[in-house]
Amino acid sequence: MILADLGPKPAPWPGLGRALLAAVLLAPGVAWWAVHRGAHALVWPDLHSALMSLVLAPCLEEAVMRCAWQPGLLQAALRRGCSARRADLAAGAGAAVAFALIHLDGFSVGALLRCTPWLLPGGVLALAWCWRRRLSDCVLLHAYFNALLALFSLR
Repeated sequence: MILADLGPKPAPWPGLGRALLAAVLLAPGVAWWAVHRGAHALVWPDLHSALMSLVLAPCLEEAVMRCAWQPGLLQAALRRGCSARRADLAAGAGAAVAFALIHLDGFSVGALLRCTPWLLPGGVLALAWCWRRRLSDCVLLHAYFNALLALFSLR
């Protein structure tokens, strides 16, 4: 398990664990939507590609998002006087948008529309971090989402 100091202790969120479980159960539908919308096929032509999307990408992206970006947004919101929960929500929303934008495949209105399916997993990953502040939770969820995308990309 990866444990690190990732900011202040999480604010108590009754029911957040159940909401995350529901998101995990709904993730196959979101992955199907993302793939069949025509924007996000994830194909593994070889073992190297599979390892990149199941291990390297989740570890690297989540380390950046949850160890730097989201805590930075959280600290900024707290400095502005937001309550802990409101600061968590603001940081999570900012992290979800950033997560979607790093998956842009171009610079056009169409590319922006194609990255909208990434807002939902980005939001789930941000909430998972808000729940327990564990990078390992986010990495495992990210790998799960990538595996579902690859599964629904099979033709």
